[in-house]
Formats: sequence, structure tokens, C-alpha cells
Amino acid sequence: MDEDSRRFKLLVNVFGVYMITVGFAGIYFNWQFARTNGFVSWVLLGEVVPTAKAVVWPYFALRTHQQDKAEESLNHLFDALRQSQEAAKIINTAEPAASIYDMPGITRAVEHRRSAIAQIDQADAAVLDKVFPELGIRSHCQFRRAMELFVNGYERGSEEMLQRGNALNDEWADWYMQHQSQIEVAVNRAVRK
Repeated sequence: MDEDSRRFKLLVNVFGVYMITVGFAGIYFNWQFARTNGFVSWVLLGEVVPTAKAVVWPYFALRTHQQDKAEESLNHLFDALRQSQEAAKIINTAEPAASIYDMPGITRAVEHRRSAIAQIDQADAAVLDKVFPELGIRSHCQFRRAMELFVNGYERGSEEMLQRGNALNDEWADWYMQHQSQIEVAVNRAVRK
């Protein structure tokens, strides 16, 4: 058997395997279309679009993977923001104290901020930047650093670190609030399936 016939045979085998995967993808996309749009719509219109999607299934698989990564990073970001807000509620609703160490519930607030750091560490900054420009870099460099300064300032008894953390958190909050509606649109676009 010469080299050309081996290549041809290899191409035929690869194409055959690909067509088998197209068949499975066709079943999946047709089922998904019928489930979403109803059986009658599928019978009238649905066989063409899902079958065409099945032919280019690798594109949809890659797109879904990217959406999953974006959704995962966004979930970590929003969990971090919720943890930070829980800490802020504890701090803002406490009776004024002579020192942060005398504030009731301060240890819970510190734990919420630690949890915020752990959550933001799991968010991919590059993926967040693709969702909305600067969202990843600012959430990691401003928000995370603010949480870290708060926790370290509390643990080390450093008023200066606590103040720097508050200032950095204010910078983050100002930027986020200024872009909040645009971020919401970008987030909805990123996780739309």
C-alpha cells in the first residue's frame, strides 16, 4: 500500500468518526430544540437548524465551554461581593465603638472578608476582563487588595492598613457603581446560552 492510499484511508476513517459524532450531536440538538420550542415547532421548522448545528458541533462545544468558564468566574466574583457586603452590614450596623476590636461581630466581618478573598482568588481575571473591560483586573487589584488590607490590618492592629483598605474599597465601589448597568448587560450577554 503506498503513502497516498494510507493517507486517503486515514482521512476516510477520520471523516467516518466525525460523521458518527455529527449523528449524536444531531440527536442532541434536535432534542434540545424540541424541548425548548415544542414538538410542533420542531416538526415544522426545527429539523433544519439543529441538524445544521450538529454539522459544526465543535464550534458550539467550544462556545459552551467558554460560557461555562465565564459563568464560573462571575459566580466567584459575585459570591465575593456578597461576602464583602455581609461584612459591611456587620460593620455599618454596629454601635460606634472606641476601636474596631470592640465592635460586636467584628470577627464575623473578618471571616466574611476572608471568604471574599477566597472567592475572588477562584475567579479568572482574564475571563472577567473578556466579559467587561477591566472587571477582572480591578476586582483582583482593587477589590481583593482592599479585602486583604482589611483582614491584615485587623490581624496586625494596623490602623494605616485598615484606612488604605477602606480607600481602595471606595475606589473599587466607585468604579463598579459607575459601570454597573453596563456590567449587568455584559454579564447577561456572557452567560446567555
